[in-house]
Formats: sequence, structure tokens, C-alpha cells
Amino acid sequence: MKGDLLHYSYYSVAEHQERIEKYATLGASKLKNSSKVSLLLKSFFSPLLRFLKMYLFQRGFLDGKAGLQVCYYVSKEVYLKYAKAYQAKNEQSI
Repeated sequence: MKGDLLHYSYYSVAEHQERIEKYATLGASKLKNSSKVSLLLKSFFSPLLRFLKMYLFQRGFLDGKAGLQVCYYVSKEVYLKYAKAYQAKNEQSI
């Protein structure tokens, strides 16, 4: 196959952020049986580890600014997932 294959998962930053919110909410609903301590710890460490994995080990840095942005948004989604699950757990206990 000759030529470039362009794959656009998202056509704008706004669309990417909308999907981040959607997937974070869906992921948080799956974590409803997790403990508060687990959710709190994972909300701190998991985004950092996801960023490092994508940016360094999967070589996102080779894509320059775009690679940095994608890694940031993915780690933001991971953070929001655990933060939303923790918030839902707090609201349940009230």
C-alpha cells in the first residue's frame, strides 16, 4: 500500500475532552466496589504511571507536542476515573 494512512481518533481537542469525561464516568461506575483508600491511592499513582508508560516506554515523546498532549489527556482520564469513583463512594457514605 503506497501513501500515508491517517487515522484521526478525535477531530478536535474539545471532542477528545468530551470522550475523556464519558469514559472516566463509565470507568468510575465499574469501580463502585473498591475501597476509599484504594481509590485515593490509585487516583494519585495510576495517572502518573500511565503517563510515564505512554510518554517514555511507548515513546510518545517522539511525537513532540502532540505526543505530550495525548499522554496528558490519557493520564487525565485515568485521574478522573478514580476521582469520580472516590466522590461517588463519599456520597454513598453520607
